[in-house]
Amino acid sequence: MADNIAVQALALAAVSQGAAIIQQISRFGTWDQDRSEEAPLALLRALRVENPGTAYDVYPDRDMVLGYQTFVDAFSVSGGSEKQEMELAKYILTFLSLGTKVFYDSAMLNSIDRELHSLDAVYFAGEEPRDIQDEYVKGLAELYKKLISSCPYGKIMIYGNEEYLKQEKIQQRIRALLLAVVRAVILWRQLGGSRLRLFFRRRRIMDYMADHVQRI
Repeated sequence: MADNIAVQALALAAVSQGAAIIQQISRFGTWDQDRSEEAPLALLRALRVENPGTAYDVYPDRDMVLGYQTFVDAFSVSGGSEKQEMELAKYILTFLSLGTKVFYDSAMLNSIDRELHSLDAVYFAGEEPRDIQDEYVKGLAELYKKLISSCPYGKIMIYGNEEYLKQEKIQQRIRALLLAVVRAVILWRQLGGSRLRLFFRRRRIMDYMADHVQRI
């Protein structure tokens, strides 16, 4: 696929949106506080998209506003919320590293694809996952734990309130979101994204996102 800043920014927005929601749920125990449930749902839907015509078939632009803004905020650290933004930047970079390792692991990719198809067969008959607290999230979490957490490069440190992080339901939601983030990173790589290009083009990408989010 072409090296296009717009679609690469879209995939990065999905990664960043996942980081923001994971931070939210690990700190406050909910993934829709002060936000619509559409933000996490949009990421989970992407796991069910096969053979998309464009990147926008995976992540509709209007559903990634949180992600665009999060990326800009995370890499423009200033003010009293600096610690929170630095944590988001760390998450984003960590997720990019994890997803890239999965991208280059063909056996892992095949296993994830096979398991996702199995989940769809069990939980859906052409329906969208309207209830993001249902058994489907548990299935995604178990898939992530089985395939990615168990591999040598699959351990991710999540910071937050221990009271919430100990809860099974919270753990399931975080793992499901991590799987969705990995999917976003894979798309970013397919679209020509790389850590080196991000290093040299970060300002350009941030300027694009800041301007773009105003027009969505």
